[in-house]
Amino acid sequence: MAFDMHLKFKGGSVTIEGGSTHAKHKGEIPVLAWSWGASNSGDLHSGGVSSGGKAHIQDISITKYVDKSSNALLQAACTGARIEEAWLYVTNATGEQTDYVTLHLSNGVLITSVSTGGSGGEDRLTENITLHFGKFQYGFQPQKPDGTADGAAKTFTYDMQAVAKG
Repeated sequence: MAFDMHLKFKGGSVTIEGGSTHAKHKGEIPVLAWSWGASNSGDLHSGGVSSGGKAHIQDISITKYVDKSSNALLQAACTGARIEEAWLYVTNATGEQTDYVTLHLSNGVLITSVSTGGSGGEDRLTENITLHFGKFQYGFQPQKPDGTADGAAKTFTYDMQAVAKG
């Protein structure tokens, strides 16, 4: 399945806008790749009773082209500006173009790094950014084979500052 990815920011002292012309994600930042995860240590190897510890939520890493958002992202990283919310959308590129994965970040989103690079053989420069946040909601929208939504989205919310499932 082909898909498109976009990043959107809202609120805060720095305005961060992208140049996407996608019908459902105009003005957002086109994303080339992303990586993110969570882990939890167990105690079974040390004779424990199968209980988990506190979850470790990774910062999300985003790869994108250098674009109209680059200066604002660098400004936010250098000044420690807090952004109110951010969304990462993974959208089916065919059919109804349904957002089938949505990651909503909130409770203080910080741009913790910006790194730019490229090589002579590439058409465009790329940059990697990382986002740190206090709370997330991960959503998955099941789809039918034709790309249309199949029932309600499934979501999970976790507030790291409250250390609780929301």
